[in-house]
Order: sequence, then structure tokens, then C-alpha cells
Amino acid sequence: MSVELFQYLKHRYPFLLIDRIIERKPGISCTALKNVSVNEKFFTGHFGDHPILPGVLLIEMMAQCAALVGLPEGEAPRLGYLAQVQQVKFLKPVFPGDQLLIHAELEGQFGKLSKFKANIMCEGSQVVSGNFTTATKS
Repeated sequence: MSVELFQYLKHRYPFLLIDRIIERKPGISCTALKNVSVNEKFFTGHFGDHPILPGVLLIEMMAQCAALVGLPEGEAPRLGYLAQVQQVKFLKPVFPGDQLLIHAELEGQFGKLSKFKANIMCEGSQVVSGNFTTATKS
């Protein structure tokens, strides 16, 4: 896990779901990486002998990537909340051993609200996409 993430996100183990920042353009977009390990705790209870990464965690990965977009350069991490999740489409399951490329783009800001579109790719195929709004706490 990249130490760089700690300067941008308040999330910590076990809920920091991004391993590394690939590219970050503050106020525009972010691309991040997640290596899905069989040792992730949620796999023990999410279908036992047929482990699948829970969809809600895929949404959280996109939200964490979006948090990296919205944070201006040099600013301390802020606490943000998901305010709305829309048009999420799960296209393929994610399994242990998969490497995920997470991408989020800022579509607009309205006061404390920020609207994003995001997706996650695995081996060149899209596994999930969606739009969501976050609310930043001052």
C-alpha cells in the first residue's frame, strides 16, 4: 500500500480499499490501483468456496478514488460522505487475484456537494460503473 495515500485519505486498514495512485489530476480526475488478495477478510463470508468481491466495496473504491480527485494539492484530507449513488451497473464479478484499475472524474461542484462519474476496469473489461454525489464536511 502506498504511503502517499495516507496524506490524501482519512481511511485506514481495513477500510482503505486502494493500494496505489496511478495518476492524480486534482479537480479533474484520478486513476488508482487495487490488487485483490484472497486474504481480504470479506471473502471469508462472501460466498465461502466461491469468493466474490462485494458490490458495495466496489462502490466504496470508486468513492475513495473520487475523494482523491476533489482534494486540492497540498490540502489536508477532509471528511466526506456519500450523498447519492446513481446508475451503478455491475457488469462482471471480481475475484481474488484480480487487479483493478479505478477511475473517477469530477463532473461538477455545487457548494459542499461534488458530482462524479467513475468506473472500475479489470484486464481491459469494465466491471462496474456509476455516478455519485459526495458531501464534504467543513
